Amino acid sequence: MDIKKILGANIKKYRKQNGYTQMKFAEILNVEQKHVSFIESGNSFPSAGLIMKIADVFGIPPKNLFEFAEPLTVEQLKQNIIYMVNHSSDEDINKIHNYISYIFINKSKVS
Repeated sequence: MDIKKILGANIKKYRKQNGYTQMKFAEILNVEQKHVSFIESGNSFPSAGLIMKIADVFGIPPKNLFEFAEPLTVEQLKQNIIYMVNHSSDEDINKIHNYISYIFINKSKVS
């Protein structure tokens, strides 16, 4: 698969996961909706700066935008979690901590 197609498909996947329309996502990026459409369809390749901005909006490392649809390894998942924590607000870190604590508490109830 072509790198532009992989990038476009991943951007579309993350955009939808985050509940953004192309129009809203374009507003956040300060680009035209048509540009987002061209990128997602693999007909256009964004600048390095725009790739960084897109990754920041999704809270992911830029490399994730180029990954083929293979499942992530546990090590990659850990790296993604560390990246997201390092780029989160204090409030979000508190939420992440509460969520992980909830998982551990419920896991110990099941065991």
